[in-house]
Amino acid sequence: MPAHPDASALIGTFYRAPLSQDGWVEALRTLRDTVGANYAQMHVSDLLGDGKPLSLFTHVDTSLLEAFNNHYVHMDPRLPYYQRRDGRSYRRQDMIPDRAIQRSVIYNEFLVPTGAEQCAGIAVRGVTAGINFVGLLREETVGAFNSQDLRLFDALSPHIENALALQFELTRARARESRLQNMLDQLSIAVASFSCRGHVEYMNARAESLFARGDGVWIDASGSIRSSDLNASRAFADFFGKAQGVRREKAIAPVGARVKVNRRDSPQPLSLFFVPDSEESNGSFWVYMVDPDRPCVPDADALRDAYKLTPAELKLTLALAEGGTLSEYSDAAGITIGTCRTLLKRVFLKTDVHHQPGLVALAFRYLKMSDKL
Repeated sequence: MPAHPDASALIGTFYRAPLSQDGWVEALRTLRDTVGANYAQMHVSDLLGDGKPLSLFTHVDTSLLEAFNNHYVHMDPRLPYYQRRDGRSYRRQDMIPDRAIQRSVIYNEFLVPTGAEQCAGIAVRGVTAGINFVGLLREETVGAFNSQDLRLFDALSPHIENALALQFELTRARARESRLQNMLDQLSIAVASFSCRGHVEYMNARAESLFARGDGVWIDASGSIRSSDLNASRAFADFFGKAQGVRREKAIAPVGARVKVNRRDSPQPLSLFFVPDSEESNGSFWVYMVDPDRPCVPDADALRDAYKLTPAELKLTLALAEGGTLSEYSDAAGITIGTCRTLLKRVFLKTDVHHQPGLVALAFRYLKMSDKL
């Protein structure tokens, strides 16, 4: 059997495992080869969500994996490494097979036929509930696992648990991201999330379609928002420049902005509303994009009932949500700009928002979901 290398190389392999699609298989193979084992297995309950375990075996024969799981995990749950077979407290030396294991079904029907009579394992605790372990199997001719092996397993154990905890968090983060994407795709408004540097983080299907047309705005190869309208480009640069500045200074993030983008293929400009992700934003902004050629109309009744808006207040809110300005609404409604500002202040008070982009974002929460892309 080869001498054990420095444990730090193995530790690094396990910490890299959650970051790669085949990372855990590679980590198990490296551990297997280091201790001269025939096979290595990992089983961690519910690590991948929806009740699905992470169950890997370094042998290509899937029937062996099924047999190993059936006997080792389900038929005789006392065999993994939480306690002795006689029910006494767990001790580290119990990881070396004893006569009780040699009389077990798994020893006679699985280990012996595969030529891997010697078995040892590393218990995995504190990540998920259930029987969780890394198991190693090797031939009788190589010899039993010894104190040097156990010292190596002791050194690896906390790092394997930490790496699995990282895998646990990454799995759930990816699930949350998937749910967020599905939710955004249900919206009938084009919406995207951008970092303070102007790099896209999320976009829904409607925004993807809008950017793909490349009429006025698009996303370049670096993931940044770009525009063919020079004034809009300057507005983007100014806005994200300020956002980066206040983030460095840990000051209050910009409250938001509205940018109009003139287009080549349509006489009607796009309206982009930039709204901080939250009052304590980490620098991310939601961008709601109103395309007059593909209108999406908020549910006026729901918006009115939610905030007890008067007919005049509701009309103004809807006009702003459709990309209009106060002066445009003043002309269309035949009222003074002063009256418009008074109406807007009353709407701000009722909705508890303090700027027009925030009011538009609120109105978009009441969109009619039947609108098609």
